[in-house]
Amino acid sequence: MKILYYSSHPNLNLASPSGYGTHMREMIAAFRELGHEVKPVIMGGTSLINSDLAIKGRSPLKHLIATCVPNYVWESAKDYRLGRFDNYASGVLEKNIKDFQPDLIYERATYLQTSGVRAANKWRVKHVLEVNSPYVEERKVLQGNSYFTEAGIRAEKLQLESTDKVVVVSSELKEHFMLAHKLDADKFIITPNAIDPAKINFDASRVEALRAGLQLAQKTVIGFVGSIFPWHGVDILIDAFGKVINSGKRDSHLLIVGDGEILPTLKEKTLKAGLLDKVTFTGNIPHAEVFNYIQLMDICVMGKSNWYGSPVKIFEYGAMGKAIIAPDNVPVKDVCKHEENAILIQPTSENIYTAIDLLISSQQLRNKISNNFKKQVLSQHTWLQNAEKVIAAIT
Repeated sequence: MKILYYSSHPNLNLASPSGYGTHMREMIAAFRELGHEVKPVIMGGTSLINSDLAIKGRSPLKHLIATCVPNYVWESAKDYRLGRFDNYASGVLEKNIKDFQPDLIYERATYLQTSGVRAANKWRVKHVLEVNSPYVEERKVLQGNSYFTEAGIRAEKLQLESTDKVVVVSSELKEHFMLAHKLDADKFIITPNAIDPAKINFDASRVEALRAGLQLAQKTVIGFVGSIFPWHGVDILIDAFGKVINSGKRDSHLLIVGDGEILPTLKEKTLKAGLLDKVTFTGNIPHAEVFNYIQLMDICVMGKSNWYGSPVKIFEYGAMGKAIIAPDNVPVKDVCKHEENAILIQPTSENIYTAIDLLISSQQLRNKISNNFKKQVLSQHTWLQNAEKVIAAIT
């Protein structure tokens, strides 16, 4: 089968180290592993300038301009440009459809952009829409309303109604779209995020060098890996870790791997709490090093996640055989069961502290949940299996 993989957003780059970049690359690789010919059409590009891995917010100039105009006006201008870009993307996509003659267009859906479904219908090509969030609601929460918010709702409805199948990462997101747009359940494919077992590996000598360099020998290491944004709960993890130290477990260490907009704030928080010698912030690290750092950890924490998303990190933690603490929400419960393969908590510092304390105190429980989830991840949650589900649903 010839598959055209399409992403219309101007800022989503295939080479990005962020979760969306991993998702795109892994699905493309999985389709190819199944023997399909895949052509990526990625409007945000396929390589990063200067191999820059830093996660950036607005440039200083954009930040200055944004503070000088009402947020509604700023966001409306952004949406207007996004709509204009979608018209340009439509032309690029149609040229690729004409040249490549795909049997299937697999699209990563984006807020306000309908070029994928419109082109698929025009050229009568099967279309699958991967939707990773309730884009309109997410946009309003994170950025506020704009003049085009209602247009965004209409665009979402057009996307979901016009595609052949909708791929979502959680049962909660499926229920949301079914209710919002009166869609049938059989239109959806649920594929939680996943891993590629071949890439879950570490270098034992490098791990020992890191352990020595970070002075983690004989320490119980609690860890977090990922982009550091306000909604990931790293702040409450630090609060919880402070409680762990104050409870007398001073041979514990907190290892925070990653970069993000609130990293300076978290470092200041750690300083004020008197935890500088007990907490390590690595900043950004190359992706090739990620699993070496996870291997240093005994307990891995996902402090918060939203109500609809499937956190990639819990699958990576699981595949590495680590005991996991994760939010007690529907997407996580789609794959995890409390005290069976994870410790599920409501996201407060007190609850995270209690969970960490429990796992430090019980090696037996740590072994049980880590072994159970590792078996499940490796047998049920691979990108190849996700790609197989998609192909099976449309053939």
